Amino acid sequence: MQSPGALCSEDIPRSLAHHHAEPALMNVTSSTWQLRSPCPCCGQGGLTFSTCIRCHRVLLVCAEVGTVFDSRDRCPCGSEHFENATSDQITALGFTPDDYA
Repeated sequence: MQSPGALCSEDIPRSLAHHHAEPALMNVTSSTWQLRSPCPCCGQGGLTFSTCIRCHRVLLVCAEVGTVFDSRDRCPCGSEHFENATSDQITALGFTPDDYA
């Protein structure tokens, strides 16, 4: 006896019964968090919390023109490569969820 809701081979159309689809790949990226106040260099919104991939320091980067604050377009350690900062990293710096979105 077949359990309720179970499919048997007669329920599956022949066109799908032997179809082996390739698994779909999904690109998952981390969230981007931005300071709610306007950027002092361009006057727009979009100061993005970013993490230096070399020293893991959290920096603010202008999304419009790329200015890295407190340095010259790079982290004080010299790196120019960043990834999105996490909410935990941002709150550890003393920001509250009301400060960023």
